[in-house]
Amino acid sequence: MLRALSIDVLNDEQFRRALEQAPETLRKHLKKSVGRGGQEAARELKRNAPKAHSTLVNSIRSARDGELTAIAAPNTDYAAFINNGSQPGGAPPLQALIDWIRVKGITPNNPAHDQRDLAFMIRRSIARNGIKPQPFNDEAAEKITPRIEQLLRQSVTNALAEVGL
Repeated sequence: MLRALSIDVLNDEQFRRALEQAPETLRKHLKKSVGRGGQEAARELKRNAPKAHSTLVNSIRSARDGELTAIAAPNTDYAAFINNGSQPGGAPPLQALIDWIRVKGITPNNPAHDQRDLAFMIRRSIARNGIKPQPFNDEAAEKITPRIEQLLRQSVTNALAEVGL
């Protein structure tokens, strides 16, 4: 489910000059921008994530996994199924569906059924048909990529300005 964003700055002349003349200053500015980019990516993921409960949205975090890398991702066991969809065969827990129905305020069309009956029918439908993808992760990546590129380019400009170039 993770989608990696890779920003190529090696072909940028300004970047090469900063790397050659002020590598530590450049590293300092890039680290700051990577951290901020990770936070902004997490915020964008939260905006795009489907919301029934707040569990998925609240699980989204940004963390550094290297000096110049960060990960923004949900920390739930079902986020991949929401993003990628699922094939027939699996079914969500019945209580999770009951809770979802309550949060959404859905009432059964048939007055003889209650929310538990409706949850059971939805569960059975998911087991038979799977679920359609809701690619919130990919959509967030598309939206945030230009902003992260802007942050990294600004880092290079700030590093060069700091050393007087």
